[in-house]
Amino acid sequence: MKAIKTLMAAAMTATLALAGGCADNDDLYEKFDDLVVRVDALEKTVNEINKITIPGMQSIVAAIQGNIYVTSVTPGDNGYTITFSDGTTAVITDGVDGEKGDKGDTPVVGVVEADGEFYWAVDGKPLLDSAGNKIPVHSAVPQLRIRDGKWQISYDKGETWADVDVLGNPGGSTISIEDGDTTVTFFINGEAYTIQKELPFYLVFDARKDLGVPVGGDEYTYPYSLKGVSEGDEVEVDILNCTSGWEARVISLPKGEVPGYIGVKHSENATGKVFVYASNGRGKTDIKSLVFEDGVLTAEADVKPVPAAGGEVKVSVTTNMDYELYVDRTQKWISVAPQTKATHVDVYTLVCEANTTSSFRSAEVDVINTVTGETPNVFYVIQYPAETVATDIASLANVADNTPVTLYKETVLATSDNSAVVSDGTSCLYVTGATSALPVGKVITLNGVKKTDKETDKETEVVSVEVTSYEVTAETSSVTAPTSSYLGWVTEFPAYVITSGKLEKEGDTYFIKAPMGQKVVFEAPLASFDLASKVGGYVNVYGYVSSSVYPEGEKAETCSMILNAVSAIEFKENNAWTLSYSTDPEDKKYPEVITNTVSGSTVPYTLTFYSEEDYAKLGGSPVNAALLLSDDVLYYFDLFGDVYGRDEIYDMLVHTDGSTGSDSFGEKDFGKYVAVAAGIAADGTPTGDYKTFEFEKKEPVSVATYADFIGRWKMGDNVLTVSEKVNGSTYNVTGLPNQDENGLAPVEAEFSDGKFILKEQKLSEAWNNPKYGDCDIYLSGKFNYNYQVYAAYGWYTEDPSVILTGYVLEKGGGMTVYAGSCEKGKFLSFCLTWQIQAGENAGKGNFWPEVIISDMTKLKEASSAYKAWLGSYTLSTKSIKTGNDTTYNVVLREALPDETIALDGIGIDGIPLIYDAEGDKCSLVFGNFSSSSSYNFYVSGITNDDYVCTGDPDTGEIATVTKSADKTIKFENVVYKLSEERPEVYAKYWGVLGQSTSTKQWYTFSDADYIVNPATLTPSAASKSVKSLSAPKTGKSVRFDTKSLPSSMTIARDTKLRDAQDKKVDARTAKSGRAKLLELK
Repeated sequence: MKAIKTLMAAAMTATLALAGGCADNDDLYEKFDDLVVRVDALEKTVNEINKITIPGMQSIVAAIQGNIYVTSVTPGDNGYTITFSDGTTAVITDGVDGEKGDKGDTPVVGVVEADGEFYWAVDGKPLLDSAGNKIPVHSAVPQLRIRDGKWQISYDKGETWADVDVLGNPGGSTISIEDGDTTVTFFINGEAYTIQKELPFYLVFDARKDLGVPVGGDEYTYPYSLKGVSEGDEVEVDILNCTSGWEARVISLPKGEVPGYIGVKHSENATGKVFVYASNGRGKTDIKSLVFEDGVLTAEADVKPVPAAGGEVKVSVTTNMDYELYVDRTQKWISVAPQTKATHVDVYTLVCEANTTSSFRSAEVDVINTVTGETPNVFYVIQYPAETVATDIASLANVADNTPVTLYKETVLATSDNSAVVSDGTSCLYVTGATSALPVGKVITLNGVKKTDKETDKETEVVSVEVTSYEVTAETSSVTAPTSSYLGWVTEFPAYVITSGKLEKEGDTYFIKAPMGQKVVFEAPLASFDLASKVGGYVNVYGYVSSSVYPEGEKAETCSMILNAVSAIEFKENNAWTLSYSTDPEDKKYPEVITNTVSGSTVPYTLTFYSEEDYAKLGGSPVNAALLLSDDVLYYFDLFGDVYGRDEIYDMLVHTDGSTGSDSFGEKDFGKYVAVAAGIAADGTPTGDYKTFEFEKKEPVSVATYADFIGRWKMGDNVLTVSEKVNGSTYNVTGLPNQDENGLAPVEAEFSDGKFILKEQKLSEAWNNPKYGDCDIYLSGKFNYNYQVYAAYGWYTEDPSVILTGYVLEKGGGMTVYAGSCEKGKFLSFCLTWQIQAGENAGKGNFWPEVIISDMTKLKEASSAYKAWLGSYTLSTKSIKTGNDTTYNVVLREALPDETIALDGIGIDGIPLIYDAEGDKCSLVFGNFSSSSSYNFYVSGITNDDYVCTGDPDTGEIATVTKSADKTIKFENVVYKLSEERPEVYAKYWGVLGQSTSTKQWYTFSDADYIVNPATLTPSAASKSVKSLSAPKTGKSVRFDTKSLPSSMTIARDTKLRDAQDKKVDARTAKSGRAKLLELK
């Protein structure tokens, strides 16, 4: 026990008058300074009385008279701070005699007791109001001030003031305290008043760890007790939260026994946590976490609670070891602020973000011994859910089925007579079991039972609540319908969808057939929709479905919809529209053009055309075509919704202003077609307007003879050689990528009716792969499927198809080429492919580089000047490793006559030298010239400052190549400026560099030769030496100089598409007969 005697006010006075007379200015200034100090001290005294002494006295009296505890007594520099359980404090300062001054002493404010009531007093005498009554401490707070050298007091918040006679009695009202273990005793004017100390309140669990294993589905109990419970406490123990798959409950026992048990069981996961909460009813709480591993209680950990609004949690770590505070990094809402350190205690601040969900969340915090790796201390931080945020519907997935639940602040989005859809603004919930329609647009509190329904023959689970009651809590809501999903690939339920079709009725059931054939049944629709009057007509419907309904196989699927809105469609021909067909020979990708000439209409529309056969599949009906076009727009809304806004997609697919416009399409086969224009509203639904136009795309007449196709033809970057096989009927074709290098036989082409026809085929001779043995060789067309390119024959189709057909439209002209197609789609390119014949990898293989299908130009005979460059050479240079002279055998061969020369022998064959016919010279230019499955190969090098060499920023030129009269060829560096910091850049050495197709990292190669300029080529009789690049040089990667990267080499924007496999993109496109992509416009 310790006794402390103090005064409740500082006893200080100050002189307010200046002393008269001064010996000199210094003496005057000295007295003036002393006066300033005294005035400052007096003002400080007044401030302490009003802000510390008087409020502290009031807190002490309130604690004595009320049911309030002392929570702490904290010593300070000049007294003690008493903290009470209601949050108030009182400062008891050590008593000091006041300084004497001309105007007397400082008044001592205190209290006196009479008849069980405490009253304000000054210098031991009760303070009286204007009516002469004593002023109770609880009814007013006095204030002191000094005016005109006098002390004044106010008890009405400064409205009126009265002079106070200062008696100079600093002992007029004293307070002493005795700080005991469980109480604090206050002595006021000699009378003792005792206040109970508030004891620590906390949960205690049985210390034994071998308490058993809660087997799945079985309950196991764990005893607990409570410490620090005082008389009158209203104790509450509850389960705050559990790991998903775990259940817990509080089992209370009769009074006088152990307070109770916690019953725990799990159904799925043997590892989890149970958070137990206790409160004493006086503001004291404690939370413990029971940690289970493999079903066994392994730890009991303290828990630091955090309010939903977030904030800071102070953590003290007392230890003499080296340690690290680790916070679970998967919990992004909590972080560690920089710590402050005391001698033996480190204080950390954990910063918690606001919890905007209705779910508890927790994070583990470990104190880890950095020497041993042990974890001597573990605790948890648990954050309360936001009380003002609507219930998180998504968390229902973690609630066991048949559990009673209550959901707050749910907006009713749609309803039938027995079911509904509600939303918390983030997620939607399917509600069943209603006896009548729920109030659409209103906010409700929903009581019911949680259910989970699984789609028939599917993996999708739909969470719902079977309603037992509800209460309207608000008449209006800001929550609206979510963005619509496409009916054909719904993945989250209930989903808001929009679709259209003809309204039909079977018995009491109303339904439509959606454009893709799905049957959409309306679930107990409200009478207000008046569906009976709309039967037989076409309607746009808006509502919520609880199952995915993609039409698979011959039989379309069926789903039910809670209808939210319905509108009738009046289909009619729009005579303000006139359709026409044309071709754009300059647009090789989308040459087919449909134009709608508009006069006097503003209806937004979209365009397409169908083959005569596909249009017949639609029943030859423009209405069905318009419905399908609307379905296309809704499909693209969802497909590209992650990349573009819906208004952007609508503007790309639809002529939104309704004026004259055209759309371009990929090349179609020859035959008869039907063009269709359909009106499309901004939400993707059909307006009812349509127009059709029939036309025929006629096959051109080729004027070529058999002999006209013989020769060398340039198709894109490739040169194909066509030679005679069987005069008048077939040709041999060589020059395909990797054909000559691997010794493959020529492929066959046909001549028919003046046309050059190249078909898919299997070559008669096998090719021996050094790793896998004999392989079949196919010439395969390549098509786009699910936004990826695949080879057809030999891989994805059983029968060969025509790859391309070539026409010569005028004598001596080039070859106009039309791509063929297979059952999977139009061919974009073709290539040679190899497929393993036998062994564990039989049927597997790979593709050689493709040839893009395009028109072909017949190459003329090369000039004699160009031919003079061709032949075998000895290349003399310096070794990049040793700096010594070295030589290589190389070959210059014809690539494109009078345009490029191919250099073979230093890496990959075919390094292009750009030929300048006018100056009879060449240039070595940065660029991609070949590729493999792993690398794109570039003519490049390493600069003098160790970057990837991309050549002159304007031309890409790396080196000049000149030929002398004796046919000696010389390579010399091009020096260029990239920046002020890099004024002279050139290739330290050049050759073949590879860029990884996956990582985009750049590499040099161990089995390639690199050339140091100046280098010379001297004619020789040596044959070429072929290099094959397989792997990057070990550990050798190079930096890429982005500053000098040509714009054509920069990475284009990666348009993100949804997983085609999940979306069934091409299956749907094939069924719709339409493959229109966003880039068409």
